[in-house]
Amino acid sequence: MSRQNGYFGNDAIKILLPDKVQQTAELLGKLGYQKQVDEFIESMNRAAEKAAPKAASHFADAIRGMSIEDAR
Repeated sequence: MSRQNGYFGNDAIKILLPDKVQQTAELLGKLGYQKQVDEFIESMNRAAEKAAPKAASHFADAIRGMSIEDAR
């Protein structure tokens, strides 16, 4: 999901705020800070999109480096 909107544009994998933070975000939205809340959520998803290729590379390296014993 390293392409833009790979996370943010896909409701199935979009990164949302944890429940405890969501309550605060809802309050901030009511106080007129909804734009900032939305920008924060978007920034988390953009960061995940940028990190995905590197994470995939590390994951693949780890699998290639596994022994049969490691897999057990």
